[in-house]
Amino acid sequence: MESIDRIWLALRRLSARFLLVRLALIAASLVAAGGSVCFSQATQDSKPADPPKTEIRKEAIPRIQPRRLPLVPAVLQARMLQNADNGGLTIHGKLSRAELEEMLYGLLGGSRQAFRRLRREAIQRSIDRVDQVCKLNDSQKEKIDGSIEIDIARIESTITSLLSEIREDTPPEKKQAIYNNAWQRLRTMQQQDTLDQDALWKKVLHATLTAEQQKQLDEDEKRVEATRERSGKYRLLLLVQRKVGLTTPDRQRLLAFLLDPKHSSIQSVSTLFEALSELSDSQRNAILSEETFQAWKQQATARP
Repeated sequence: MESIDRIWLALRRLSARFLLVRLALIAASLVAAGGSVCFSQATQDSKPADPPKTEIRKEAIPRIQPRRLPLVPAVLQARMLQNADNGGLTIHGKLSRAELEEMLYGLLGGSRQAFRRLRREAIQRSIDRVDQVCKLNDSQKEKIDGSIEIDIARIESTITSLLSEIREDTPPEKKQAIYNNAWQRLRTMQQQDTLDQDALWKKVLHATLTAEQQKQLDEDEKRVEATRERSGKYRLLLLVQRKVGLTTPDRQRLLAFLLDPKHSSIQSVSTLFEALSELSDSQRNAILSEETFQAWKQQATARP
C-alpha cells in the first residue's frame, strides 16, 4: 500500500513539473511574440509616412482642343461671301474704316502690330546675312536701321491709301466694293513681290556698300542661287526615281543632263519628259535606257 502511495505521489510531482515546463514554454513564446510585434510596430513608426494620395477627377482634366489652322485669304474671302445677307452685303460693309484696315493687315501677318513686328524681323534677318558676308560697319548699320522704320511706315501708308475713299457716311454697298478692290490690289502686290522690290532699306543698303562689299554680296548671291538650283535638280531626279525607277547608270547620266547649264529651264517632271522626247533615239539612249523611257511614256499617255 505504501508503495502505491509513493508511486502516486511521484506521478503527481512529475505531472506538476511537466505542467510548469509547459507554462514556462508558453510564457516564453508569448514574450517572444510580443517583442516581435513591438519591434515591427516600432519599425513602422520610424518609417516616414506615405504622402496622402490625391484623387484625380477625370472631369478636372481639361480636354485638348483640336488645333485650328489659319485660313488662307482666298478661303476667308469665300466664307465672307457665303455669309452675305440677301442683298449680297457682307460684314465689310458694316465695319468702320479702322476695322477694315485691320482686316487688310490680316494679309500681312495678322494685326497692325503683328505686321510691324514680323516685317522688322524679316528685314533684320536679311541684313544679318549681308553683315556676315560683307562685314558692315557701325555707320552703315545705323543708316540701314533708320530706313527700316521708314519702309514700314511706307507700307502702312499704302494700306491707308487703299481705303482713303471711305468716309463715315459712305453707304455700306460702296464701302464693301472699296474694300474688295483694296483686298485684291494688296493681294496682287504680294503675289508680284512689289512690297519687297520697292523696299527703301534695300536701296539704302546698296547705296552704303563699298565696291568690294558689293562684289562680295554679288558672289554670295550667285552661290546661293546655284545651290538652290542644284537642290531643285536633285529633287526633280528624286521625283523621276519614284515615278519610273532608275538604275544607277541612268540616274548618274540623267543627273549630269539636268545639271548642264543649257538645261536650266527644266524645272518639272513634265518639262524633263518633253526635253527627252525631243532628242533623237541615240541621244536619248545615251542618257536614259529605252526600257525606262518607254515605261515613262506609257505612264504619261495613260494619265487622263
